[in-house]
Parts: sequence; C-alpha cells; structure tokens
Amino acid sequence: MGFFSGITDSLGGWLGIGGAALDFVGGMVSANEQRRAGNANARAAEEAAERERERTRLRLERLRKEGQRLRGEQMVQFAASGVTGGSALDIMADTASEIALDAQLIEAGGDLSETYYRNVASQSRREGRGAFTGGLLSSSASLLSNSYQIARNWS
Repeated sequence: MGFFSGITDSLGGWLGIGGAALDFVGGMVSANEQRRAGNANARAAEEAAERERERTRLRLERLRKEGQRLRGEQMVQFAASGVTGGSALDIMADTASEIALDAQLIEAGGDLSETYYRNVASQSRREGRGAFTGGLLSSSASLLSNSYQIARNWS
C-alpha cells in the first residue's frame, strides 16, 4: 500500500504541475489573442480614417468643379442678358461665398470623422494592451497560486 501511495502522490504532484503550466499557457495565449484583436481593430479604424480623408478630398474636388461650372453659367447668362454691373457681380460673389462655406463644412465634417476613427484606433490599441497585461498578470498569479498548492500538497 505504501508503494502505490507514493506513486499516486508523486503522480498527483506532476499532474498538478502540468495543469498549472497549461493554465498559464492558456491564459497567455488568450491574452495575446486579445492584444492581436485590439491591433486588428485599430488597423481597421485607421483604414476607415484614410478612406474618410480620401472621401472628403473627392467631395471637395467635386464641389470646386461644380462651383466653377456654376460661375461660368452665371457669367454666360448675365452676358447674354446684357447685365454686366453691380447686381451680377454681387450674385457671383454670393455664389463664390456659398461654395467656399460648403467647402469648409465638408472639410470640417471630414476632419471630424477622421479624428473619430483615429481615436477608435487608439482606444482599440489601449484595450488590447490592457487585456494582454491583465491576462499576463492573471496567468502569472494563477501559476504562482497553483504552484504553492502543489508544493504544500507534495510535502
């Protein structure tokens, strides 16, 4: 009976060590995956910010072309009707002002959206690092606790 008792005690200790090691490795793998997920989310948000910047640039370009076309049409219509003075120039100046204001609004909206996505990217990275650090600490604490229990039971 004593022989088998020693073997089972020894086997139990080794199984406990193996379990503690697996628990630690599993926790580390999970923590690393959470960090990778945070980085992937950050990359996706950065790509969205770049798409927003490009979309804003294209909208501004389209607005400027449309504004040039509109001012050209106004000049032709005023010239065809024989109006060349004050009121025609006032209308054209108002048109230019409205186009400039629209451009500022488009640019501000694009900047706001881009900033939002950059902030999401930053937050995702922080969350990933936090999850990794938390997983590392939790796994280490579990390993230490399990090791203590194994040492206590083994002696």
